[in-house]
Amino acid sequence: MNKRIFFMTFVLMATLSLHAQNTEFETATQAVKNMKVGWNLGNTFDSHKIGVTDVTQTETMRGQAVTTPELMEMMKMAGFNAIRVPVTWYPHMDAAGNIDEAWMNRIEEVV
Repeated sequence: MNKRIFFMTFVLMATLSLHAQNTEFETATQAVKNMKVGWNLGNTFDSHKIGVTDVTQTETMRGQAVTTPELMEMMKMAGFNAIRVPVTWYPHMDAAGNIDEAWMNRIEEVV
């Protein structure tokens, strides 16, 4: 697994919470203590179908809307301070285990 995939997987699974004034990461214990109400982005990046690798088509496959900064802001305004972003990687991997660049870019953008 290359470093970029490992890092993104860690970030997605950990759902780290950062303080606006603090440029250092919290410990996992601190992050869990600071989580108040969480929200699950759902099947947005977890959907897959054989032969479908288009980023937008995959993201909206199960009726989800495209994830936007406005959606994230709305969740923040509603009081959510932790968002789970489940991702299914294998449909976007080649035989060598490399993640499709467009898919990785979209995941990074949302995270």
